[in-house]
Amino acid sequence: MTVPIEVVWDRARSELRLAWSTGADTVLDGAYLRRWCPCAACQGHSGHVRFLSALADTQITGVAEVGAYALNLTFADGHDSGIYSWTWLRRLDPSGTLGGPKSGVFVRGSFHPAPT
Repeated sequence: MTVPIEVVWDRARSELRLAWSTGADTVLDGAYLRRWCPCAACQGHSGHVRFLSALADTQITGVAEVGAYALNLTFADGHDSGIYSWTWLRRLDPSGTLGGPKSGVFVRGSFHPAPT
């Protein structure tokens, strides 16, 4: 598993910056992260994780570690039940192997883009 060696929460920009053990860097903004929230309240229990449509205030207001494997993010709309694993954050990386911001569905780890 790829793990970050540094995690920085930029409150003014509402974004996370992660430096990975592979040498890659990732910047993910609050709106993007909120729309990809992996929690059951947002995603249900289907095994599919989909990009959520427009939501209320998506400013990140809190960041906490979950063990050694994830982050728990709190957003200005009060939502705080998403556990963002290092693997999940790496998959969402616009500069990662899938390239670009993602909008679509992850099904058992495979990404399927939204129809255009």
